[in-house]
Amino acid sequence: MAHPLTVPDSLKHLTVQKGYPVPYFVAYPTKDEQGQPAADFRYADPLKLVNSIRGDKCFVCGKPLAKDRYLIAGPEGLKNRIHTDMPMHEACARFSLTTCPHLVYERADRRTSNEVATQQIEGQALQKPGEFYLVRLFNYGFILDGGAVYINFQPSAVERWHYVDGRLVADGQGWQRRPDFLQWMRPAMVPRNHLIAKLKRLYL
Repeated sequence: MAHPLTVPDSLKHLTVQKGYPVPYFVAYPTKDEQGQPAADFRYADPLKLVNSIRGDKCFVCGKPLAKDRYLIAGPEGLKNRIHTDMPMHEACARFSLTTCPHLVYERADRRTSNEVATQQIEGQALQKPGEFYLVRLFNYGFILDGGAVYINFQPSAVERWHYVDGRLVADGQGWQRRPDFLQWMRPAMVPRNHLIAKLKRLYL
């Protein structure tokens, strides 16, 4: 018997669709059978992307970020320090790791679509990785490649999550630091105010 999803108080303001709270960043590009806006979890709303960057807001709950910021990365993202999602609260990241079907279930794959001309949030890896990392950020900056926004980040520590019997779980090792985290590969990054201005011209 399925148990009802327990949503933390910090996320109860979010719209619920199909039993799941819809993260702040998600676009509503189409309508459902009742004519109501339908969330597409594969895409970020450009206006919300701008608001997240300009207002220093969590990508999941939409509320102001705290001093410590986090993201969820696969092995390749952790290696190249490039990520498509914006930072989030630790609680929001942990809720995503334990709730988002695409992350939680090993055999769940995100569908692809060419129908919606909004910022796609699909990761860089062509295949779903067998592990993910909860990343505590030490520093980060923004990169604009055409109309796509990325963050280049320097980790402070990571917590590894992997699949056991088809379900994503923490590996039990807690927070880990590595010597290479002291190095930050810094490509040409865009100042926040310049990035916001460019995104407005592109999307708004």
